[in-house]
Amino acid sequence: MLNSMIGCAGGRFLFLSSGEVYGNNVGNIPFVETDAGSVNCTAVRACYPEAKRASETLCFAYNKQYGLHVNIARLCFVYGPTITAESTRADAQFLRFVLDGENIILHTAGTQRRTWCYVADAVAGILQILLSAKSGEVYNVAHENSVATIFEYATMLANIAGVRVCVEENVSVGGNSILDGTKLIKLGWAPQYDLETGLQHSYFIKKSP
Repeated sequence: MLNSMIGCAGGRFLFLSSGEVYGNNVGNIPFVETDAGSVNCTAVRACYPEAKRASETLCFAYNKQYGLHVNIARLCFVYGPTITAESTRADAQFLRFVLDGENIILHTAGTQRRTWCYVADAVAGILQILLSAKSGEVYNVAHENSVATIFEYATMLANIAGVRVCVEENVSVGGNSILDGTKLIKLGWAPQYDLETGLQHSYFIKKSP
């Protein structure tokens, strides 16, 4: 696709990357776009963030060599009613539980903090970058009013659905992934959904016939 874009006058290339390129937060300080981050490349799961990092580098190589208009959107934890039935992410499983009227089961304490983003806000952020961003810029697509732990996310969704959260093992695993979305907001992005509103939309849209 990059090769086909080179000859397209005025063309723009937007790569959808991930906040996982930063690794885990230290001290709960949100990542900004200039942070290099640190990923343990020996972990099996590292294949995903490392592939994203390599792809970002490839995009900027084309930008420098061919003058291709390139932007990077680093998405955080995007959720919503459009999530696929095949998704094995925790938030997707939570939604499936509550739609079936079942309690949410947590296999850990769920203490990892995440920056969540409702799908409609994520799409609006992507469009804002395509329409307004200068070439070579990177943007976190992250809503500051949607930062919560996995346990808090699950509890909020459970309360909306009228079920409970059950913690099977009260152990903490993993790290935090918090992104700063200030740069994209300054570009003109105005996210509309805080976490509770987004979860309400997700539940009632999926619940409706």
